[in-house]
Amino acid sequence: MRSAARCPPPIWDGDHLLFATEDRGDVPVHRIPADGIGEVQTLLGGSRVVSAHDLAAGTLAFVASTVSALPEVFVRDADGTERQLTTLGAAFHAAVPTAVPEQITVPSPAGDGDVDAWIVKPPGVREGDSVPVLLSIHGGPMTQYGNSWFDEFQLWAAAGYAVVYCNPHGSTGRSEAWLRSIRTPEAAEHPGTGWGGIDADDVLAVLDAALAREPSFDPDRVGVLGGSYGGFLTSWLVGHTDRFAAACSERAVNNLASEEWSADVAGTFRHELVREAPRRPAARDHLGPPVAEELISRR
Repeated sequence: MRSAARCPPPIWDGDHLLFATEDRGDVPVHRIPADGIGEVQTLLGGSRVVSAHDLAAGTLAFVASTVSALPEVFVRDADGTERQLTTLGAAFHAAVPTAVPEQITVPSPAGDGDVDAWIVKPPGVREGDSVPVLLSIHGGPMTQYGNSWFDEFQLWAAAGYAVVYCNPHGSTGRSEAWLRSIRTPEAAEHPGTGWGGIDADDVLAVLDAALAREPSFDPDRVGVLGGSYGGFLTSWLVGHTDRFAAACSERAVNNLASEEWSADVAGTFRHELVREAPRRPAARDHLGPPVAEELISRR
């Protein structure tokens, strides 16, 4: 089970190509003529994430999840009729209530569009309650939170936390300009703000909107957390604002130089950021703090 939506590979079907896209939290499946002439037809749409699909004899089998239901296997017949083949999650859902996320949009401070965001309320919240809040930041950064069931958010909500998450600038499911906006300012083409710029502004704007929308959310008990790039932005935020009561920087890319020379994905972030290769770290560099010095402002 994943929170970030992923696209299955394309499938050739004679004169057509079937392919999935990431689209503002959804993962639909489309069909287009192989020669590129003609309209794109959406075969599988709706507020859901299609995580796998295959085609045989005109029948499209697929796996899909929504924010309120675990993944199940479905088929789409040639006439467009959909049928659910499995109920693997039925017993679980009968025993464990789901805190259904509410999707909202928040204007980006950059002024170039709305940020897609979700709010999960813990069960049983009453008027006058004071609810702690967790702001979750996805990794990637070029991926997206999606309209699928995610166990971590459900566990946190069941423990009494409200959960806020979003797809800031740099996430997939939007335009190329949205993606490129977090490239390094030194990029020769399409420079951006770098990490900790427009993306940080977006997640803070979403948090502000959630707090304004939900009077029960306690602004003095807000935690921030994320993994990989989400860990980087978590570390950056706690170094540049005092508004978080707690933070968890998970498996974080806090030092791009040491990541470049030691990680199994060496070079990935450098190419995404369009920055020059960092110098090879000296042995003494590994003895310093795990968070790069430039992340934390000196106050």
